[in-house]
Amino acid sequence: MAEADTSGSHGAAAFPSTCWSDLAEAASVTEARAREALDTLAARYFRPVAAYVRARWAKTDDDAFDAAQEFFLWVLESEFFGRADPERGSFRGFIKRALVNFLHDSERKRRTWKRGGTRRFVPVDGEGDGGPLEIPDRAASPDEALDGLWRQELLAQAADALEAELATKGKRKTFDVFRDYFLGDDELDYASVAERHGISVTDVSNALAHAKRRYRAHLRNAVADTVRGDDDLRAELAWLFEETPERRT
Repeated sequence: MAEADTSGSHGAAAFPSTCWSDLAEAASVTEARAREALDTLAARYFRPVAAYVRARWAKTDDDAFDAAQEFFLWVLESEFFGRADPERGSFRGFIKRALVNFLHDSERKRRTWKRGGTRRFVPVDGEGDGGPLEIPDRAASPDEALDGLWRQELLAQAADALEAELATKGKRKTFDVFRDYFLGDDELDYASVAERHGISVTDVSNALAHAKRRYRAHLRNAVADTVRGDDDLRAELAWLFEETPERRT
């Protein structure tokens, strides 16, 4: 999966803008809609934000999770998010700029960040799911820490979408083959996967070819959700594939 298909003549208006729309909702005056939009953003990007904070302040995971809670509360309270401009680049870049502003402001208020303090937290479902943050490089810069977990989030989104699609189409085994060969901890060859699932090596090859093609499409969609045009999409995909190690081709 060394390349993603970025072909097609899509204008900016053709791109989904879910992240930017959610952000606009989070900055809206309607509290119920703002909270719903905030929950959507937080559920998806909580761990990359926490990784940035931990790398910036060398905090424990628990402290970083608390700080990330504060960041998403700041989404509701800060005018910075109301001035968001999707034409300025990717959502990933915007989150980094927002974090810089948030942390500068928070340096003056760090005593209020103690667990159980008077600040109210944003309840984020699954905020600690998945265990430790596991930043790819423990000495990574804040930007690298966020990028690493952001990349993991995109890959997980694509895999989840692929699993749902194939299950709906009655092709669960196709996903299982893809998972075992590309996503599993074991280094399996075609013959081992075929034996595990009781199919032929040719069937494994065909299943992988189909699943890889659909996975690329879902990954492209996941990235397109965070940008507003062809140029930004190409740039984000180039970043994603430049830094994503691939076990198999």
